[in-house]
Amino acid sequence: MPNLNVGLVVAFGLLLNVGILNSSLAASYCTSTLCTSETLTNTKDAVSGLSTTCSITDTVQFGGDCLRHCNTCKTGYTKTAQTYSAASCSNTITVYNCVSNSSGGGDDDDSGSGGVRPFNCVAGPYSSAMCGTTFANSLTGCSASSSYCFGTTAVKTCDTCRAGYTATTKTLSVGTCSSDYSYTDCVSSGGGVGGTSCTTNADCGTDSDWWGTGSIQTRTSHLCLRNTCSSSMRARCAPGYYDENGIGSGMAFQISCVPCPEPGTSSAAAKSINLCYVPANTTLTDTSGVYSFSSDCSYMSD
Repeated sequence: MPNLNVGLVVAFGLLLNVGILNSSLAASYCTSTLCTSETLTNTKDAVSGLSTTCSITDTVQFGGDCLRHCNTCKTGYTKTAQTYSAASCSNTITVYNCVSNSSGGGDDDDSGSGGVRPFNCVAGPYSSAMCGTTFANSLTGCSASSSYCFGTTAVKTCDTCRAGYTATTKTLSVGTCSSDYSYTDCVSSGGGVGGTSCTTNADCGTDSDWWGTGSIQTRTSHLCLRNTCSSSMRARCAPGYYDENGIGSGMAFQISCVPCPEPGTSSAAAKSINLCYVPANTTLTDTSGVYSFSSDCSYMSD
């Protein structure tokens, strides 16, 4: 006669092991991790409109899927965080979409042109992953400053001013935020103004930060020339662009900044297309399937 107890023990052991495996599997499914070779075959978009609004995508594994969302938005769009939920998970993760800077056919500000600015933005801790590395405002006479994310836009404010400068409150209209960003800048109290006497460049004030939200960034430089302060405007190609004139940085009329081929990007002041590259971990899809770059891949011209 067969030993039924042994059969029951074996069956119970199998059920227990399956339960443990399912529990472990569920835990891994509901934790955001890098996509594996298995889940890369099951890639889907976590947000809509990526091909239209996003120039560089990222992937994350969650809920058994490899999810594609945006790393860098195309010109005219703003990176915006949103939550993603999976049917098998009780928690959610944050993914990024790109929202058009124009809404309802108007501008993205409230300057009277009929624009809509729907998002209530607050200044939070700065993170390049959240708001990028291009700051929307520039500062002049600060001795110390702080950086923040105002919505999904990088901004700065002066903490203390240099000698000869006075703290002044300014406001900045930012993207789709319903309110303006209020910050402190330091303006000259009289010294260092163009045409005044000087012995060193420092007597003429601090150069401003590079700033600009389009293809070109600018800054104001202060120099002491023949014991007289002088100011000049410098320009450079913004990240994601390169100068087809081969200069990268100079006077604004000297450079012609054009976008890197998608999904490529570049560092600021790139002077040739060879300085454009596809960032590591970028995922692309074509007729052969889905693949990811293991390292930065530079563009090579003919």
